Amino acid sequence: MVSTKELEYSQYAAEGVKTLGPKYIGPYTVLKEVTPTSFRLRFPGHLTLVPTFHTSQLTKYHAPDTLPPCTTGFVRNREKIPIDKISDRMVQQGTTFYKVHWKNGESQWVPARHLSLAHRLIIAWEDSL
Repeated sequence: MVSTKELEYSQYAAEGVKTLGPKYIGPYTVLKEVTPTSFRLRFPGHLTLVPTFHTSQLTKYHAPDTLPPCTTGFVRNREKIPIDKISDRMVQQGTTFYKVHWKNGESQWVPARHLSLAHRLIIAWEDSL
């Protein structure tokens, strides 16, 4: 988990107030120990963060005893629609969009900031490239 204390809010969130935001974001996979006190992390493509962090900005993720069901949905008009797959990515005027195929058969381009619950699907799609 990465501390948000030294990050700009726009780097990891779409909107809102930093004081009401999360203290840590993640969990993310550690790719490499760069030095004894810094690590390189694996982020989904929509995060605009430098991937190397000092250990003072990291904390270990502890999974809860009971995990909630996997949330790979998207809230649209207060209705949660499950995502079937992600098939493409584009950047338009500095905003990253992903082509999302919903389980109901529809597909559309969705801004990455709206897919925070689906970051594991995004990473899995990027790994398949």
